[in-house]
Amino acid sequence: MRRAPDGGFVRIFHLDNEKTWRGGERQALLLADGLRTRGIVSVIGCRPGAPLAGMAQAVGVPVAPIPGNNFGAALALPRVVRTHDLIHCHTGRGHSLAALTSAWHRKPFLVTRRVDFLPGRGWFNRYKFRCAARVVCISQFIADQLAAWGVPRERLSVIRSCLPPSTARQHAPVSGLLRT
Repeated sequence: MRRAPDGGFVRIFHLDNEKTWRGGERQALLLADGLRTRGIVSVIGCRPGAPLAGMAQAVGVPVAPIPGNNFGAALALPRVVRTHDLIHCHTGRGHSLAALTSAWHRKPFLVTRRVDFLPGRGWFNRYKFRCAARVVCISQFIADQLAAWGVPRERLSVIRSCLPPSTARQHAPVSGLLRT
C-alpha cells in the first residue's frame, strides 16, 4: 500500500455515476484496478446495479453505492468519501456532484475530461472547473480547448488513454492497419 505525504495511506474514490457501460467507465475500471494492484486503495463509487458495479466487483475493485438521482447522490457522497484522500471524477455528472458537495466533503477532486467539445458557458460550469484541483485531459487538443475556455494551464494535465499490454497485443494487427 502506498503512503501519502502525511505518512498515511492513499485512498482514491473514483466517481462514475452513469447507468451505462461505455469507454469512460472502462477507463475508470482499468485505472482503479491498476492502482489497486500497485497497492493504492481504489474504490469505485457508482450506481447500484450499473454495469460498472458488476465489472468492478468481478475484478476485485471495491464498490461504494451512489444513488442515481441527484438529491440522493448529493446526500451520499460526503458520507462515503469520508475515509478517502482524493475524489477522481470520471464523468461530467460526477464532476457536478463533487463540486456541489465540496463544502461538505472537503476533499480535493480531479476531473478526467475525455470529450472534445467545450463545456457550456454557464456560471455552474465555470464554478465546477474552478473547484477542481486538477483537470486531466486525454489529449493536448482537449487541454488547449479548456485553456482557451478559461481553465488555467497550470491546472491542466495531459494523460492519454491507453490499453493494458495484454489487450494491446490482441489488437496489434488492427493498430498496424490504422497507421497506414
